[in-house]
Amino acid sequence: MWIIEKFITWNFEFLSVSYVLSGGMLFFLYWLMQDYVHKNDLPSPSEEKTRVIVLDSIPKAEKIEKILAILPKDKKLTTRQMEMLDGILDGKSQKEIANDLNISENTVKWHIGLLYSTLNVSGKEELFKLLK
Repeated sequence: MWIIEKFITWNFEFLSVSYVLSGGMLFFLYWLMQDYVHKNDLPSPSEEKTRVIVLDSIPKAEKIEKILAILPKDKKLTTRQMEMLDGILDGKSQKEIANDLNISENTVKWHIGLLYSTLNVSGKEELFKLLK
């Protein structure tokens, strides 16, 4: 714009007008780009974690009684293991249980491992099969 201004002999300030116009164009481009989404930024269905909530007619107290009835007579659940069982039966993740109890996620994993070994199960699936 400065070069054009040198060749035109008008008594008008083109540089300031071009500055305002370029600023307006940049704001317009910014506004257009706000709705632009890259295809790679969208999570694929395999990356999304889906959470299944099962509505059950059996109260949690009955579930706990069933699990405690399965326990061998020489074994008992500790208070922490009962808290882990309570969280698992509520459908909470390990992170949510850790936040509720104000302990680390690794501590929750350790207590859940102890709970599973006490109940002689390998995971949540086997634990829920005990309730049927």
